[in-house]
Amino acid sequence: MNDAMPPEPRPEPGPLRHYACSNCEYNLVGVRIGDPCPECGKLFLLDEASEQRIGSAVAALVLGMLSIVTCMFYGIPGIVCGILAIVYAKKAREAVRLGRAPAFSLDFARAGKICGWVGLALAGLFFVLIVIYMVVIFSIMGAAMGGGGGFAPPPPAPTPLPVGP
Repeated sequence: MNDAMPPEPRPEPGPLRHYACSNCEYNLVGVRIGDPCPECGKLFLLDEASEQRIGSAVAALVLGMLSIVTCMFYGIPGIVCGILAIVYAKKAREAVRLGRAPAFSLDFARAGKICGWVGLALAGLFFVLIVIYMVVIFSIMGAAMGGGGGFAPPPPAPTPLPVGP
């Protein structure tokens, strides 16, 4: 007698999913994710059909809008946010060009880039106006304090004391 239990039956393998190249419709079964399509050379990525935008495109849009909003805070936050928005928009465009991101991320990247340039221009203008205002105010204050902001004039010479009666 054999006391061993019979082996459990293996489940039948399910149907293979069919992955087709989004460029040439080549059957990509057996191609590793991240490798190029053997037919056209486009990278095989699973997230192409997702409805998500790439994070750098969203960051570009958010930072672009922040650069416009914060341009009035002496210009500096608006300049920083504008530059970052332009950099992130470029990264998003590059990711789409290389096939690592869906093409519909370009609308967020483009809007972020435009907002970044507008915010950068407004913040730069505001910063220049603040600097001019400070120069004018300090020059007016210097003139009012005594003679154009130079050194103070020397004190008058002491008068001689009368000698004897």
